[in-house]
Amino acid sequence: MTEYEYIINSTSLKERYDRICAIIRALEDQQIAVISNSDVESYTLDDGQTRINTTYRSALDISKAIDAYEKIKNRIQGELLGTRIVALRDAKTVQSNERYN
Repeated sequence: MTEYEYIINSTSLKERYDRICAIIRALEDQQIAVISNSDVESYTLDDGQTRINTTYRSALDISKAIDAYEKIKNRIQGELLGTRIVALRDAKTVQSNERYN
């Protein structure tokens, strides 16, 4: 089974979120192995029902995959929590604006 099939076969948004989180954890473990020069090029994720075996070429490929999954995960998390927009401001901006004092 591929990562795509594993995610798409989820039956709810929460399950899809959980599956993406599991893939991210497996990719992070893989990235640590690659960085530590253990010559590992693939990872396996087995959740008891499904087994995924995926091969990546380099630590950069793994990093790109993690970033892509994080974006999807954050979007799904926003849907689950009902939050879509986050405004990040530094302390100086907040203090200089009278509306926030």
